[in-house]
Amino acid sequence: MESETQMTDVAGSLPAGSRAAKLAALAQSVFFLERRIRLLDIGEDVVALSPLESLLVRHIDLDPGITPSTLSRKLGLSSGNTATALRSLEANGLVTKVAGKDDRRRSHLGLTDRAHHEIARVRAAWARHLDPLVPAGADLDAVLEVLDGITTGLESGPMS
Repeated sequence: MESETQMTDVAGSLPAGSRAAKLAALAQSVFFLERRIRLLDIGEDVVALSPLESLLVRHIDLDPGITPSTLSRKLGLSSGNTATALRSLEANGLVTKVAGKDDRRRSHLGLTDRAHHEIARVRAAWARHLDPLVPAGADLDAVLEVLDGITTGLESGPMS
């Protein structure tokens, strides 16, 4: 049986072993990996977040002070979906909204100390689970560089 990283698309339109097939396999692996990481046991008392809430927390963590409208636009979400998720995050004590200094009608988002504590706990749990699965000599810096490049490229390009 082929591993997920060796599969090409079902229709076989990508030549096996080609760069296109490998890129498609990479996307497929990341897609499946996200789900499997979500299923890891990260502790009973960690605040359970929906995939959308997790995504918002990640972006607020990387861009403190971002406005809800910019966050919606960057993630390709409706303002209603973003607002609903932000209300839930606020109710859980993870996100704060602060009125803008120049325009009090615009709020800026930040993470609470509780959110930073929860993020640290989740990352530690992920590291514990992944450590035995990744060979000691693996070039994680190179993997992260490739994934960061993809993330940056996708975030800066048009949502399609």
